[in-house]
Amino acid sequence: MKVTNKITWIFITCMVVFAVLAYVSLSKGNNNEDKNTSSTAMSTKDLDVKLPMSHGPAKDGLAAFLKRERKQFKASEPIPVMFGIVCSETEKRMTFQPPYGACQPDAFSWFSITGPNGKEVPYTGDWIHFAPVDPENVMWLAHLRFCGIVWPDIRWGYKLDTPGLYNIKWHYRIPPTSDASWWTGHLVSNEIQIEIVP
Repeated sequence: MKVTNKITWIFITCMVVFAVLAYVSLSKGNNNEDKNTSSTAMSTKDLDVKLPMSHGPAKDGLAAFLKRERKQFKASEPIPVMFGIVCSETEKRMTFQPPYGACQPDAFSWFSITGPNGKEVPYTGDWIHFAPVDPENVMWLAHLRFCGIVWPDIRWGYKLDTPGLYNIKWHYRIPPTSDASWWTGHLVSNEIQIEIVP
């Protein structure tokens, strides 16, 4: 009977020691995790001033952006770009029509390009009759979110054969309508530069 009591007390003592050690280890781990999280987390204030990409001037909480794959292209290569809309509004979600493909100037979506000679590169693509904006296509963006299109080749509508530097901007224009529940206006992206080489 004495042996049984001794074994029981040893067992209880071991369990208590194990419980204390487990508690200390878990508490230490949680404290380290808290420290790591607090040291690497970005404050809300920092998030408010950083947008995910370069963009043009913001208007009513939205801005247009234009990105290129690289700077140099050969005269025979396609020139892909990505363009779209980014939300800089912090207070509310912005409702807007998603970007259209870039076509003729002064439509809903187009490029303005200045060539190596300093003159505007004319649009040489097909003229397209766009359907009017549709409430069913409306999207919304929250702060720092964006919606974009990858355009496979700027050359579809513009002749970029002369070697040299070209400056390019993307335009997004949604005309006002009497019953519009979405953003209307004209945005111009940041400017990118590409170089055509022989």
